[in-house]
Amino acid sequence: MVRIKTQSYQKVMTNRTRVIDVADEIAFRIVSGKYAVGENLPGIRKLATEFSINPSTVQIVLAKLESIGFVKSRPSAGFSVIDVETDGGIATWKYIFRFAQQIPDRAVRLYRDLLDFRSLIIVDALKRIAKEPQRFSVATVRREVERLELVMKTSSDDCLEIARAQINTLRALYIATEQAVLTSVINSISEVYLEVPAVMQTMTDKPEVHVEMWKFLILEWEQGTLSEETIQVNIQLLKSFDDILLKHFEQIVTSPGYKPDIYSLTL
Repeated sequence: MVRIKTQSYQKVMTNRTRVIDVADEIAFRIVSGKYAVGENLPGIRKLATEFSINPSTVQIVLAKLESIGFVKSRPSAGFSVIDVETDGGIATWKYIFRFAQQIPDRAVRLYRDLLDFRSLIIVDALKRIAKEPQRFSVATVRREVERLELVMKTSSDDCLEIARAQINTLRALYIATEQAVLTSVINSISEVYLEVPAVMQTMTDKPEVHVEMWKFLILEWEQGTLSEETIQVNIQLLKSFDDILLKHFEQIVTSPGYKPDIYSLTL
């Protein structure tokens, strides 16, 4: 068995915590606009002095921020801020949601984009089905909807289980319509879905509505009645529902008691 000296372990954990804390602070300065896009971050020695850490720890912090997508290094010019909305990714989204109380407008805008993207890829799948209804099997989607309904009835207070069931239903739709790339995308987006409390809580609101919408889709799929007209009906239903989710999300993140715990934000 490997034995770790207590003092050495505490030192490692302290350094690790400091890296996370300093990275969080700099990330917040970037997403809140204190450090503008294209602006160079303060130099390593200046940051080391400000945060009372050694220069080598600053380098670890900056490497972490670069890997997440907040900054990029330029030879002999230090680190400059990049546009997290156009050049960032899932990891930067998590930070924006984490800072939602301080930057609610930006977090709400990102959440709206997330809902819009979900609707877009659902509609794309519906159009594929409408074009060739006999090509795609509904069996897998029906099975996942039945599981979602079961979870809703047996674990109505378990947001995590409901969220997982919803994601599996979406994945089943993209797998059924032979869209491997979109399946991979939803796998990545599910990280945000499952790890950000406000996102998970709002997107698992009224699971019975989700179930009824899926049942309506399955019925049209099986009967071969999906058409441009019925797809437009589905779009309007999604839009109305998403407007409710967006409003609820804004209420949650601006609530004084909101705790945006995201356990994945570690090294």
